[in-house]
Amino acid sequence: GEMVGIVGAVGCGKTTILMAMLGDVDCIAGTLQVDGNLGYVPQTAFIMSGTVLDNILMGRHLDEPRLTQVLTASHLEEDLKSLNEGLSTEVGERGVTLSGGQMQRVSIARSLYGMHGLVLMDDPLAAVDVKVGRGIFQSLKRLTVKNDDRQHRRCGIIMSLNQLSLLPEFDRIYFIEGGKVAETGTYDELVSAGKGVSIFVQS
Repeated sequence: GEMVGIVGAVGCGKTTILMAMLGDVDCIAGTLQVDGNLGYVPQTAFIMSGTVLDNILMGRHLDEPRLTQVLTASHLEEDLKSLNEGLSTEVGERGVTLSGGQMQRVSIARSLYGMHGLVLMDDPLAAVDVKVGRGIFQSLKRLTVKNDDRQHRRCGIIMSLNQLSLLPEFDRIYFIEGGKVAETGTYDELVSAGKGVSIFVQS
């Protein structure tokens, strides 16, 4: 149950790696074993016609404490106050009544509500501003642990991202180059090595 970051230049294959974990891309070499209990947050949020709550639950049983937790983690609480009917607000076809950032936060809340053992996130913070993005990231980090000493993890998160300032926060980083894993390690290990990821971060 680690917080794992996947970074690399645009088009290097970050999304493809996540798609392979989901089973949407065939592996042409090697093997891939993933527990079926996966959550997924795509780059572009999927929003269906219905209410905000409908889009979070997706037909699942309503658990009020869990819902409160994921609304806090996804920083949706303030947005709900600005919507006429809060969770009962109709979002319209493809979420036309929501901003891009709000749709992405609904997508994050939906995935967290599922209580998956592993959550895959494809650049989930791209549609939100820097301050909100960092707040969501810290909330995600807290959701993966039971206490402050980071033991007894609840779940794992694998996240592709372009917010390089967050890299020191990850337990492990995979640097993708040319569709392959070029380097892996902690942030300090990779920067100290002075290779590809170090150059990428400083560029």
